[in-house]
Amino acid sequence: MLYNIKEGMRTYESVLGPFPFGDLDIAEMAGGLGFAHSPPGILLISGALDTAGGGGYSDQVIFHELAHQWWGHQVGRASIEDAWISESWAEYTSELITEAIDKKKAKSMRDEWREGALEVNAYGGTISTAYRSSNAQYRRAWTSLLYDKGPCVLHMLRTWMGWEKFTQYVSTLQSKYRNMNINTDTLAREASQTLGYDMLPFFDQWVRGDGIPKVHYSWTTAPEAGGKQIVTIKLHQEDEANFKVLMLPIGLDFGTGTPTIVPKLVLKAATEIQLRVPQPPRSITMDPSETQLAIFINDDKKK
Repeated sequence: MLYNIKEGMRTYESVLGPFPFGDLDIAEMAGGLGFAHSPPGILLISGALDTAGGGGYSDQVIFHELAHQWWGHQVGRASIEDAWISESWAEYTSELITEAIDKKKAKSMRDEWREGALEVNAYGGTISTAYRSSNAQYRRAWTSLLYDKGPCVLHMLRTWMGWEKFTQYVSTLQSKYRNMNINTDTLAREASQTLGYDMLPFFDQWVRGDGIPKVHYSWTTAPEAGGKQIVTIKLHQEDEANFKVLMLPIGLDFGTGTPTIVPKLVLKAATEIQLRVPQPPRSITMDPSETQLAIFINDDKKK
């Protein structure tokens, strides 16, 4: 456990900057108090987590709590509606270490987040109002919104930015807003600076808005002069009034074994995308690696 905490600190410092405090004190909690807590400069760890190692559940809990030294203490939340800056960001940051240890376990973790996000979606609620979203029908709503849906949104953001820009982004947040409390609009403005275009709609729709989009799609091909093919993909989200911005990876299967991935920005509920390709694809899949928190429905299969 001590070795993993040390390595976790070293990894976080490479992305988030220096450990925020002079020392890190570690103590075992009394039984019945939970799994772990993370006051400033302190880790309180349950004895039940003595199975740490290999990127499993115990590591995830420890790395999550360790991440709070940056997300929650060095950079805090301006209000309860910005609680995801502490919880969702700590959860996603901890997954980055799990991914470095075992990519399959990291993928399983993202699958669990996705399952939780889809489950809570049936009961409504938003990430920004998570603490008042639990109800008699679904008492775990706040947990699923902050610990499942929030990390899914951050994975979309990371996929959108790419690793280099994403690490630049989080490093800037930690250095520029050191010992400050920030809100979701601050995150959006800094993301806009990193990417070079307005990210306020993304954060507004995904953090303050509810729902997970159901996206229908169909596609056709047509020959073009010179032997090329034009692929036309039509997409529309069922809930047009509550549509969501997506950075959509489109997988084109040309029979080579590995699909060609083309990312396209989706800014409207109904969108038509055209791609020039050397030959007709055998099939097209929306978001084959499930990086986007959306449900894709191939309307061509209904015909």
